[in-house]
Amino acid sequence: ADINRIGELCKTKGIIFCVDEIQGAGVVRFDVKEAHIDFLAGGSQKWLMAESGLSHFFITKELQERIDQKMVGWTSVNNIWPLLDYDLTYKRSAERFQNGTLNTLAAIALNASLETFKAVGWENVEKRVLANTGYFMAKLEEAGIKPLLSGTDSKNLAGIVTIKPDNADKLFNLLEENKIACSLREAMIRFSPHYYNTFDEIDRAVEKLIELS
Repeated sequence: ADINRIGELCKTKGIIFCVDEIQGAGVVRFDVKEAHIDFLAGGSQKWLMAESGLSHFFITKELQERIDQKMVGWTSVNNIWPLLDYDLTYKRSAERFQNGTLNTLAAIALNASLETFKAVGWENVEKRVLANTGYFMAKLEEAGIKPLLSGTDSKNLAGIVTIKPDNADKLFNLLEENKIACSLREAMIRFSPHYYNTFDEIDRAVEKLIELS
């Protein structure tokens, strides 16, 4: 999705722009300010290659001041230690939305993962993921298997390649048995090669698809 265009439209219409970036972070780069994003949230367990149970989000100061906050954690307020004072003066930072104890182990795992991304380079990650996506879709079409986003402009692609075979359930099970990592969603099979995957691995996946279909 062209979030810059969507964000510009929302800004001109006075619409709060909220983005779910669970399938974007760790794949494509974007700028929350350039895209006029008011609120953005995602998890750590997918493309960021960390643990479940840890979320992250961005919120503008303007939107934060407009929110009538419903959930309050013990660290949401300025003075956290007088536990019987019940002074709900919220922190000015986004820490006010931390509802409970931080998932420390997951945060450590995410930190380690982010260090790996930084070492590889976010731009290099994006280039590699998009190259894998383009290559995968091209090889599928060569094999007579049409991916769902066939013909889509490369600027509108990310890391997911999906096919809709007639025998999706059976084919998915066979692929799993042959150590081809994929997901079954609504009678569709989804592949998500990351930056560490190679064209050779994609070739093997396509070969198995042809063999098992």
